[in-house]
Amino acid sequence: MQIPKYWNGDCGGLANQMWRFAVLYSLAKSIGRFPGISYTNTWTCEKLNSPREIENTFPIFHAVRYFFDVEGIDNSFYDRTFEDDCCKYYNPKILNKYKSKYLIIAPPPQSPKYFYKIENEIKELFTFSKNVQRRVDKRIENLFKDDNSHKFCVFTRRGDFIKPEWKEWHKATDKEFTEKAIEFIIENELKAFGRNFLKSVNFICDSPPDSEYNARDRIQVGQDSIEL
Repeated sequence: MQIPKYWNGDCGGLANQMWRFAVLYSLAKSIGRFPGISYTNTWTCEKLNSPREIENTFPIFHAVRYFFDVEGIDNSFYDRTFEDDCCKYYNPKILNKYKSKYLIIAPPPQSPKYFYKIENEIKELFTFSKNVQRRVDKRIENLFKDDNSHKFCVFTRRGDFIKPEWKEWHKATDKEFTEKAIEFIIENELKAFGRNFLKSVNFICDSPPDSEYNARDRIQVGQDSIEL
């Protein structure tokens, strides 16, 4: 089971590779097939990734990731279901009707419903390598030292969404939206920590002096403050 070679979308980097494979993995698992990806730059992303980035970052993912080159050969079929809607959920069972050895599908849809019931498997696929874990632990230790307060970190992606050509489809994350989103999470998703958790939050904007982005790009929420 693979994504078509002729789909010439731009290489989206590591995060897009992770999403594509995770959905493909779910679809293949649901119908008893093995997931694979066409060996083209669209999916291997040589222009963005270091040669061994996947291997050094996600060794389990690297071990099961497989590149096919089966288009145009006998016993293959291309299904166009997922071309209709990028974000709609389709029951994977609709793909059971195909008996060809190789099933080629359009780029996987952007629906999180494909991860229901297999969240733990997806998490295991993308378990960071021991080396990455050690580096992160060391960074945390150096960064926070004896500070034992709670840390609530929020990553806001702006990149593509502040480009003029994308504004028709996407709205960039701004300070007002980010603050309200954090407040919503605190009020609705962190109830298990008690009513007083992060109640005294203050928003403090501080843009790095040499940064090409503004203060809205990075957000760190501590026990008593949020840095934007």
